[in-house]
Amino acid sequence: CFRHSDKQYILVTGGSFIYNMDYSEILRFHKSKDADITMVYYTAKAENNGRDAVLQVEDDGRVKDIAEKPATYGGSKVSMGIYFMVKEVFVDLIKTAYEHGGQDFLVDAIIRHSPEHSIYAFEHKGYVSHVESMAAYYRTNMDILTPSVWEDLFMGQRSIYTKVKDEVPVQYKEDAKISNSIIANGSEIHGEVDNSVLFR
Repeated sequence: CFRHSDKQYILVTGGSFIYNMDYSEILRFHKSKDADITMVYYTAKAENNGRDAVLQVEDDGRVKDIAEKPATYGGSKVSMGIYFMVKEVFVDLIKTAYEHGGQDFLVDAIIRHSPEHSIYAFEHKGYVSHVESMAAYYRTNMDILTPSVWEDLFMGQRSIYTKVKDEVPVQYKEDAKISNSIIANGSEIHGEVDNSVLFR
């Protein structure tokens, strides 16, 4: 059980966000603020109809309010579902939420007990996408066709590794015409492909 771990800190992350981040930056921020809990957010660039948690943040980084919204707008500080804290705080939050019938970590552990803790917000300034729907999944794939997004996610100092399937290179037949697309090896292209991500 993690309660018996000799590690000092707990990092909680969700699985529906796409980003590339150095978590040690959160640790340094957390220590510098002497925070009980550090949440990570990004500043939304456009409207999004997916359900997200929006933060109100003071100039010094302290979280003033947390609210779940059915839609977010450009400029909103949107939680990425990342929480950093010492193990004892995490255990106490989970234990208290469970004993009171809680099922949602954000609502029952963080929001409900926010007055009891100093919560600070760390801004992630790189690319972020919340893949909570098929529309968001499609939008994220289209984003990856943008060179600046591709470079931010895959070409920096923090490599992302995936399972390699060794197959022959892409075969472009005589009538193939490709524009702004990513195509996995093993593919055979007949005809025109525009603004697409092809994979196995």
